[in-house]
Amino acid sequence: MRQALCIVPLIVSLAACSPKEFGPVSTPSAEHPVYARAYPERVTSSIQGLDADRAAAKEATVKIQSFPKELKEPDLNEVARIYELAQADGKSAHYAKVRQENADIEVFFTDEKKELTKKISGAVQYQAKQDNCNSQLHGAVDYGYEQGLSERLKKREEAYSQAQLYIVQNKEKLGAANAKVLSEQAQVIAATAHLVYVVLAEDHEELSRLVEEDGAVKKTLSRRLDELEASRRPDESKEEKAELDKEHEEIFTVRAELEAPVKAGKERLKTSEQEVTDARTAFEQAMKSLLEDVRKPKA
Repeated sequence: MRQALCIVPLIVSLAACSPKEFGPVSTPSAEHPVYARAYPERVTSSIQGLDADRAAAKEATVKIQSFPKELKEPDLNEVARIYELAQADGKSAHYAKVRQENADIEVFFTDEKKELTKKISGAVQYQAKQDNCNSQLHGAVDYGYEQGLSERLKKREEAYSQAQLYIVQNKEKLGAANAKVLSEQAQVIAATAHLVYVVLAEDHEELSRLVEEDGAVKKTLSRRLDELEASRRPDESKEEKAELDKEHEEIFTVRAELEAPVKAGKERLKTSEQEVTDARTAFEQAMKSLLEDVRKPKA
């Protein structure tokens, strides 16, 4: 008994001395002044994103029910297999990863398109002049930029899809025309499954998180105002004064705009969780009907 009693303190001591669990170290976004200044816009954008994704899911769910009519004398067992694989793709975390990466890439390139096209066009035009070519190439660069980005994003998504791989491997059996249509249909089914099973729930959680940050954002903005007041100097330059005044004005504007988007976010959250469930149910019923339609015996 005495030996056991001695072991207990030793175990406790070893536990106390063990290193802390390793992991990332970061402060909450709401404590960062730059984040706080963009907070009302983020809440509004989150609400709009949720509404847009819900509408897209609803539209696509209706669309998929007409897919079999777009095919010409297909092997219906193969078609059903592709539809099932596409649905599984959309629920896969592996597929979700590339969809999120593609979305981030698309947002970046959309936001930066003007500047990137300007830089690329400038470099191309300079080289053209060096080669004694007088053509104006900005339009071609702009068009190539958009087409190239769209094509590469689609190819990246297809590379993560089991349904697309199956279509490629069975192209001759499916027929070239049907294979092309099935590739497009599989992409729609996978994207819709991703929307209803992953994105809509993430939209709801993101809006919930943003609404909960309201109090912390207010504290951050107030703290930053105090920091700005404390940092003012009699000898500050015109440029420094202009920048400090600008931030000061932005914070006052943000504080005045906080209430409306937060109120709208709270109102939107009252129905958004049920809408996610409804979207999944509608999609699953549509897929069930689609597969039954494909598999039903011919009259």
